[in-house]
Amino acid sequence: EERGGEGAEGRKEKPVVLACFNRLKKLDSITWGLWASLLSSLPSSLLWLSRLALSPQAERSLLARVHARGLPPSRVLFASPFPSQWHLAAKSHADLFLDTPSYNGHLSAGDALWAAIPLLVLPRESLASRLSSSLAAASPGVLVARSPEDYLALALALAHNHAARAAVRRRLLAERQTGEVFDTARWVRRLERALLMALDVRVSSSTWSSESSVLSAAGTLSMHVVHVEG
Repeated sequence: EERGGEGAEGRKEKPVVLACFNRLKKLDSITWGLWASLLSSLPSSLLWLSRLALSPQAERSLLARVHARGLPPSRVLFASPFPSQWHLAAKSHADLFLDTPSYNGHLSAGDALWAAIPLLVLPRESLASRLSSSLAAASPGVLVARSPEDYLALALALAHNHAARAAVRRRLLAERQTGEVFDTARWVRRLERALLMALDVRVSSSTWSSESSVLSAAGTLSMHVVHVEG
């Protein structure tokens, strides 16, 4: 059920909080249209955005667009950067992280998953637009939309289903200890293998004209690769 109506005992429940903590220079007009449609379809929802690197003029412009869609500007909240020691705890109050399709979140997307917030992504053609979706195979918290319409449908389905959001949160919390996304040692081992494979290709290339060059490269690599047991 959607939060925002009256609870079983007549108490008004908290609104669904849609969030994006990416720098808003990554926001394009198509994505803003999708977010505005979500706000219109979810009358009790709030959109929580980052004020990081956002000028007052840009903030006023965005609020004007909110008003132009017939929505109260109070439905959009801007947060200044949180102190590092508790920013993840603060962000965990969001119900759904809406990634920006043109240029995905990087650290902000990882932070969302660590804070146990489901992450909704819409990959496009460029590398920058496919970063978050690349995590889908390793994390149950990444929801990959196939079209703008699918992006809206997935967001609405999750916003209306508190039990489903809670289930994703529980899986993300468990993933901190056992999941692939946060397994640093595994990522290091994979990086080691990739570097050694690249070295093998380079060594076998005809552009390497001397044995001393190969030995020099191998020695440099061995000094920079961090070995992790297991």
